[in-house]
Amino acid sequence: MTSATGQKKRNQRLLVSKASLEVRQGNHANLNRKAAHHVSGFSLVEITIVIVLIALLATMAVPTLSSLVGADLRSNTNQLRGFMREAYTSAALSGKQYRIVFLIDKRTYWVEEKRQPEVVKKGEPTFKRVPDPFGARRKLPETLRFIEVYTDTMEEPVRKGVAFINFFPGGYMDEGHVSLGNLREPPRVMSLVTEPLTGESVIEDDVPQVKK
Repeated sequence: MTSATGQKKRNQRLLVSKASLEVRQGNHANLNRKAAHHVSGFSLVEITIVIVLIALLATMAVPTLSSLVGADLRSNTNQLRGFMREAYTSAALSGKQYRIVFLIDKRTYWVEEKRQPEVVKKGEPTFKRVPDPFGARRKLPETLRFIEVYTDTMEEPVRKGVAFINFFPGGYMDEGHVSLGNLREPPRVMSLVTEPLTGESVIEDDVPQVKK
């Protein structure tokens, strides 16, 4: 009798333990499913928030890029402006004729001085490069280009090949303009319009119309 009662109690304890184990296993499975759902799944609200943030960042990036391109164009235009002023001053002080050479397709420019007639032999160039650093070749960045060069000695603006702007000993330079632009969107243009008697150049945000 006592043995049968003891066996019955042991069986009851085994049933309770088994039931408890099944409950714990079920709870763990539910937790794992919830965790997996939380990690791998995103709600519609979360996805919408991410899309809105990406759109806002893209909107902010476009004006920033445009500003950088505009700053690069203005910086190089001002550098060329100072270079032209230096050529004007050098011609006035040295008594020699200077010219800036524009290799338009190569986005390159440099300054030359006219050689004295008595030292120029037949077939030799009448101009020579000015010694460095002033005479060093300068090149526009790959994002910029020369649009055109024009002086009042030309019939039409030069948009390809080689063009010149001259600076004379008497304190005078060719009247005309040099236009630069960027190769990226949005397109922008800046022009240096020369003032022949002062050696200065005025910056305009367009290509000037040539008066014929």
